Amino acid sequence: MKDTALAHSASGNPRAASDTTEPAAQQVRVLILDPHASFRYASKALLQAEGLAVVADLERWEGAEDVATALRPDVLLIDVSPWQTEGLELARRLSVRAEPPAIVLMSASPSDAILAASAGADLFLDKAGITADAIAQAAGKPRS
Repeated sequence: MKDTALAHSASGNPRAASDTTEPAAQQVRVLILDPHASFRYASKALLQAEGLAVVADLERWEGAEDVATALRPDVLLIDVSPWQTEGLELARRLSVRAEPPAIVLMSASPSDAILAASAGADLFLDKAGITADAIAQAAGKPRS
């Protein structure tokens, strides 16, 4: 009789250790920074429904760097329209870290796209064009 080692799946159910089924992709972890509660709520619901994990949503940029350091999201989604200077400076500081999150700047004004490159952003999105696929692509990970 052959011994079969057992492992446990995340649900606690035993499975054969030789099972070659790939584990589910790790969720893309997103931190949203936007002053508008309605936008934070809607984008959080959209991203979560599409398989991304929103680890925090913040109204103000003050303290956002500390939250990002503590939570280590894969993507930081920052609205730059109301905080041109502060949001862009936060993006610059985070983009030069040893292991930075992907920086996605967003604005309701497409003309703000030119600011993204100067801030070290990985991607600029018009707020109307936020998609889970775009966020996951910025993180360099597939959606789970």
